[in-house]
Amino acid sequence: NNGTKFYAVDKFHARIIQYALTSAYDVTTLTYEKEVSISAEGQSPVAMTFNNDGTKMFVIENGGSTAEASPQITAGNINEYTLSSAYDVTSRTYSQRLSVATQDANMLDLKFNKVARGAVNPGELLFVVGDDGNDINEYLLTTAYDLSTASFVDAHSVAAEESDPRSLE
Repeated sequence: NNGTKFYAVDKFHARIIQYALTSAYDVTTLTYEKEVSISAEGQSPVAMTFNNDGTKMFVIENGGSTAEASPQITAGNINEYTLSSAYDVTSRTYSQRLSVATQDANMLDLKFNKVARGAVNPGELLFVVGDDGNDINEYLLTTAYDLSTASFVDAHSVAAEESDPRSLE
């Protein structure tokens, strides 16, 4: 959250790549640091985000595993990982998944609210861009950044403005 780290989601190799920036927010100072495979939780990650202090990482998974040992892995999941060292992707431990396939099995981006909105604290709202429905899906979490407490609230179509949404901020 201070601009000295950069992350890439490698959909084709099911991994997260972590880079360092020697000058904050300056991608010309980017150097490779490390990477971690997340293929045990699925074969097609497309986006990721962190909680407010970097101790949790959330990854959209749009493709299931081809391994017979993992038939429970399907598209339309958000995987939650706990990081023992903040913002260090190699310190991750898989925690749980939230299936959002009922709303959209082809998600492309996700963000949590960073500020309070009425009675909702930071991390208690999750917004997901859905490509199947060309919409933004909203989830309410009763415990901040805990996917096990999430429930679907509503979807807002952006199809009239955008037929191929990819990201949100």
